[in-house]
This record gives sequence, structure tokens and C-alpha cells, in this order.
Amino acid sequence: MLKLFEKNKNQGQGTNSTSGNIGTGTTKWKKVSEIKVGDKIAVTKEWDIRDDAKGKFNIGTGAIDFDEIVSIKKVGREKVWDIEVEGTHNFVGNGILAHNTYINGKLTANSDALDADELLFNVQNTGSNVFKVDSEGDYSYDGTGSTPAADYAEYFATLDIDLEAGEAVCVDTANANSVKRCTKAEETNIMGIVSTKPALVGNAKPEYINNKNYVAIAMLGQIPANVSTENGEIRIGDSLTAASRAGYLMKANAGDSTVGVALEGLPLTSSGAAPIQVMISRRNKSLTVESVEAEVTERIAAMKIEDEVNILVANAVASLTSKNTLTLDENGNVILANDPTQAIDLLANNQSLITLQSDYESLKNSLTSKIADIENTISSSIFEREYDADAKVVESNIVSYEGNGVTLANSDNRDNIVGVATSVDTEGSKATIVTRGRVVITVTNENGNIYKNDPVTVSSANSGLGVKAITEGMIVGYALNDAEYNDENQSSVEIAIAPSWFMGSNNDFALGSNPVDLSGSTSLTDLTISGDSLLYGNLSVMGDSRFTNIFTTGDLSVGLMTLSSESNSINVSGDVLKLQNEYGAGNIEVFGGKIVMTNTGSIKVLGEVTARKYNVDTSDVAGASAGKAQILVGGNEVIIETNALTDKSLIFVTAENSASVFTYEAVAYEAGNEANGGGVSADDGNGPVGVIDGRDDSADSAVGGATLEKVAIRIYTESPVEKDTTVNWWIVN
Repeated sequence: MLKLFEKNKNQGQGTNSTSGNIGTGTTKWKKVSEIKVGDKIAVTKEWDIRDDAKGKFNIGTGAIDFDEIVSIKKVGREKVWDIEVEGTHNFVGNGILAHNTYINGKLTANSDALDADELLFNVQNTGSNVFKVDSEGDYSYDGTGSTPAADYAEYFATLDIDLEAGEAVCVDTANANSVKRCTKAEETNIMGIVSTKPALVGNAKPEYINNKNYVAIAMLGQIPANVSTENGEIRIGDSLTAASRAGYLMKANAGDSTVGVALEGLPLTSSGAAPIQVMISRRNKSLTVESVEAEVTERIAAMKIEDEVNILVANAVASLTSKNTLTLDENGNVILANDPTQAIDLLANNQSLITLQSDYESLKNSLTSKIADIENTISSSIFEREYDADAKVVESNIVSYEGNGVTLANSDNRDNIVGVATSVDTEGSKATIVTRGRVVITVTNENGNIYKNDPVTVSSANSGLGVKAITEGMIVGYALNDAEYNDENQSSVEIAIAPSWFMGSNNDFALGSNPVDLSGSTSLTDLTISGDSLLYGNLSVMGDSRFTNIFTTGDLSVGLMTLSSESNSINVSGDVLKLQNEYGAGNIEVFGGKIVMTNTGSIKVLGEVTARKYNVDTSDVAGASAGKAQILVGGNEVIIETNALTDKSLIFVTAENSASVFTYEAVAYEAGNEANGGGVSADDGNGPVGVIDGRDDSADSAVGGATLEKVAIRIYTESPVEKDTTVNWWIVN
């Protein structure tokens, strides 16, 4: 309801908040229905509302006055909106001014509209909506939103209720949709940083906000993060991964999963740990690509090209002293600041620029030479790994993976070729195997002379020696030069190692021994390659792909699942690894059947099982292997019916609240004798008909008999119990 007031002649004009009324000083408030001729009300005579070029609304400072009401005319009933303004600010309506009013508390715009697109609130500029909110809370605006905050975050569940802003978090693989504080160096599941003050928060359900079991994790943008120098000095641009210090980040190594890029540095001379600004950027490259990048980066860093450039530029700038500073006059001439009358020929008369030009030429020549060195480094780079090896492995021979290590390759294990042995330790138990790069091997002419670009595989007659590949199967790589054979028909040949599947030389389509260069092609339509293909770059396939065999020395990523050759592991980021999950799947066998997980959920282990805690499911009473039973006061026995009992079962019985000595026996139990409350009395007329394991051995033969359908445990004591007694029982098969 709009309330007017009458001017108090004895009081000056001031501001006052009166619980929702609008007034000045100690004025007397009146309702519209109470005003009368002769009252004075506040009005403005020169009210000015302007819309400036920036789209802002400005209220002018019109003169405020109090006019006397001369007459009041009733015009009938009209539909109006009640307005209640609490506090002080300027408010004008229909030429009536309420001076110094403001809104105190919440401003609510309510709508009962069924149409979700109906506007609830909007701001216009020259008749067009520039900001609007509809009845379902959707909003849009034509301008640009801004905030001092810098990152986009989302709420995640967590069991680490003491997480603080800036800490690194990893996917909690034990709990769905959850994160936890990263606690190990180079954790592969690192995924974000606890947000400090996000600009926008997603998944912000009301029950998550201010809930210690939910935390806002920065997913995009800039964010302060805790970092450590435990893996070396952090420079601007360095990729960051999880550190060994819980919740901290450190400089990443090749192949590490990373969560961000440093926007600030942290030198080794610092305290070793501090918060810095980080740009969220999660990535997980393959080991092979990272290794190449790391090696090239290390080589460039060793050349100190950046340092040389800085020194050259610094010297050139230093030569431009205050005595010969160059400036431009009004005619565009270059002159010396200390002699405005002297024009300068930049290439002939200015020694500083001559020095800079000479230094530039020197730097250009130096960079050309160093780039050539880098290219040579990349072309000669090799990737090697140490394996366990048997005594047969010798240098310069082809090896295959077998069992837990490598052995000399032969026709039987050709499909498992991994590379070439370049060194073997003195005991012959370890060997360094090159899996990518250039290396020299020993070959024979068993399948004909080997020429440059020929595929090379293992000899069927001489284990470990190379021959020209002519039949389908694995090859170790391609010859880089022609073989020159000795009297024993052997030769040393340099090859480019690229273990892959060879389709044989008798294919319908073949490109001969020379590789085809497709580096200039932008697209290929309906390309069929029946032989081997050697790719030195990335291969992206947008459609379906079918492979007979896949061999990789790096990681293989399929969706969220990664098969790591480095750690010999299978990992699924943020989800559950499922095995034999489809209908009709069979059992899972491990170690040649020593561990078997059946499709019914049973696990069979031939060895020992060690566990901190053993939980028994007692929800299925009929099939339970453990439980509780009660002997009521005055009774002396209880019978537990369970189909978990066999004639070879071990039975354990303990009493919880009795000093009585209890004995047990396994008994054959007639069908129809149902247990009541976990046990029944044996002398109720429907008792056991034979003892399986106890004092009566004559019933042993009846255990598996067709006339007996059930077995049970009889737990009893010689004397009746004096109070209700609970006994625990456990069957081990």
C-alpha cells in the first residue's frame, strides 16, 4: 500500500527508516484514504530522468517542494499495485515524490505464470530488453558480464572434510562422483584444485552449499594453488602434477598426468612451498610423445639459446647510452638527442645499430646450426628399456617377450617381437632393449638379400638374427641400408625399429620396397593399405577401425580407460572397471586357474587368503554360514537349519551371556521341520532323524541320501539354561 505523509512544520527535513513507512524527520504518516484538503505532500517540479550513451539511467536533482492539497476528486475504483518501501531512498510515482527511501532486506519478484517463457523481470534500453529473467529463473543479457573472480568450479562430494582452497585433488576411485586430496607424487587421477573464489559454480545444489562433505573444484580458469619445488624450480609455463606432499603440486616429468600450467614461478631459493597462480589445464599425453618433447626441450635448454639472445639484446641496448639516444624530429629524421642538428644514417653512421645488425647475423647463423643439431638429435633418438632376460640373449639380436622377460626371437615367438638387445649385463639376467629408433643388427640372406627399406623379421633357422620378411607375421623394423654379406652369409644392417604386423609380400596391392611419402596430401579417399605402414606422426581415425594386432610401447587409451605399458596396469578415471559384465559371460581365471571368480560370484583360491577383516552376509538365513541363535530360559538346545552345512564342515559355537558349556552336532533334518527364529527345539516331535557329526556316527551315510532333504546344527547343553541365552555359530567349508 502506498503511504503519504504530512509535512511537520516544526521539524526540518531529514531521513528516517520507520519499519516500512516512507517519511522525513518526525513527520506524521497518513494513508491515502486519510488525506484531506489543506494537507501538504512532497512533490518535485523539475524531475529529470535521462538515458546516457552508455545505457545508464540518471535521475536529475529536481527541486523538491511541499504543495498544499486544494481539492480531492474521487475517480472510482481502479486496479493498482501495492508498494511498500522500507528504508530511505528517492522514490517517485505519478509525480509524487517520497524523499530519501531505500529497500531494506530482500527484493522479491513473484510470478504464478504457467508459461516458463513469460518475463518476470527485465531491464530495457531504448525499448529493447538488455537483461531479462523468466518465470523459471532462466536469464539472458545482451552485454558482457564481469566479476573480479577468475575460475569456473563445480561441486563434488568428498570424505576429506578439511580440504582447503588451493589444494590439489584427485578422483576418488573408491567413491562415485567424489574427489580426495592427492597424497602421492605423479598421481594419474589428478583432476582439479580446490577453488578459492569462483566466478561461476556449477552443480551448486542447495544441499551442497556450506556442506563440509562437498567442495567446489576449479575446472577452468586461473586459480591460486599450493606448489612445491621438490621436483625442481617451477618456471612460468611449466606443467604441474601432484607432489608427494599432500595437496601440493610440483613440476611435471614426461608422461605425468597434469592439472595445470604455472602462471608464476617459484625458485629453489624460496622456502620450497608456496601458493602461485595456475591456469587449469588437465592433460595426459602418451609416454612416447612426452619423452620426445622432454629430450628436445632438454637439448634446447642445454644450448642456452635464450640466454644468448638475452645477452646480445642487452649489449645492443646498453650501447645506446644517454649521450647518443636516437629520436625522430618533426620531419621524420633520425637524430641524436644531444645534437638535434645531426641526422643519422642508420646503417652507416650509428655504431649501435651496426653492432645489433652484426649480432643478429651471428645469432641467425648460430640458430641455423643449432636447429640442425636438434634435427639430428631427433632423428638419432632411441627409446630403450631394461628387461629381465634369459641367458640366450646377446647384443645386436632380435628379442621377443616371453614369460616375465625377454628371450631370443625365433619362429615360434615371432608374434611377440619387442625390439633389439643393445647391451646385456655380465650375469646375463638383464638386457637393454631398444623399442624405437635406429640400431644395428646382425642379419642373414636366408630369405634373399636385404636392401634399403626392406622389412626385417627374425630368422627361422638362426634365433635372434634378422632376415628379409616375406611371410605374414611380426617384423622388427625396416632396413636403412643395403646388407653386405660375408663368407658366412651374415651382415650388419642399420634398421629403423618399428615392431608391427607384416601381411606378407604376396599381397594383391603392394608398394614394393620403397615407402610412399604422403606428407603433402591433405586428404585420402578409400585408401586401402594391405602391407605395413610406418607412421612417425599422429594417426587420427574418425570412423570405425579394425586391427588384427596392436602393438604399442606407450599407453593405450580407450575412453576413460588407460592400459599403461609403463606401470603394467589398467586404470579407469572416475568410474568402475568392469570385467565379464555382459549377460552370458563366463568365469575369470588368474594365474592359470589358481584364482577363479565364477559368474555366480564365488571366488576359489588355491593358495592362502589374508584379510584384515572378514564379513559374513547373514541376510540369507537359509544359506548363511554364520549367525546367532537363542535358547530360551528353561530350554537346553536349539537347532539351526542352513543349507551351507556339509558332512565336511567345521563348526564353531560360542555363547555370549552364559557360563554353561555348549556342545554341537550336525544332524540330518526332515523336510517340513522349519526353523523358527533361527532355531527350533529338537524334541518338538519333528526333531532330527540322524546325527551327521557328533555322538552318533551311524547316521553318516544318510547325509546325502534321497530321503533327507536338509541338514542342521543342534547346539545343546546338559542342563536347562537359567536365562535367555544367545549363541554364535560359524560354519567353515
